[in-house]
Amino acid sequence: MHHQLPLRQLTGAVLVIPLAFAVTGLLRALWAMRLTSGCLWEDAVRALRIWFALSWVVTLACLRGLVRRDAEFLRTPKHRQEARLLQALRSARAETLLAVPWQKLDALAERLPRALRANAQIHRSQYFAVAGRLTVRALHLRIGRERERLD
Repeated sequence: MHHQLPLRQLTGAVLVIPLAFAVTGLLRALWAMRLTSGCLWEDAVRALRIWFALSWVVTLACLRGLVRRDAEFLRTPKHRQEARLLQALRSARAETLLAVPWQKLDALAERLPRALRANAQIHRSQYFAVAGRLTVRALHLRIGRERERLD
């Protein structure tokens, strides 16, 4: 009597179900933002990014508060200090490191629709330049020349 664990049969479900929950959760959040505010999909995605960024900051602050004995909240110190640029950048190093790539990605995302339209226009004009030469007669002549060359 040999019993096999159903581990292999469960592997697909273990991988797919959390991913499906994450995707449907994101879609539900985007849908809810659009429904409540009447914004566009692009605006909902941008708002979701801000939501995640704020969640990240609050999560870091909570974890630091649990782990460190003398922890302060990440953005609101509990005592008065001199404001220093380096100290501010050091306290927000994760966000600072991600700010430039996010800004570049936003700039590229804003330029993408215009670039796609320009690319489509270039290809459309190239097509129309060639389309006049694409006749049935021209194709028959080309096929005849190729047959003669192969014989």
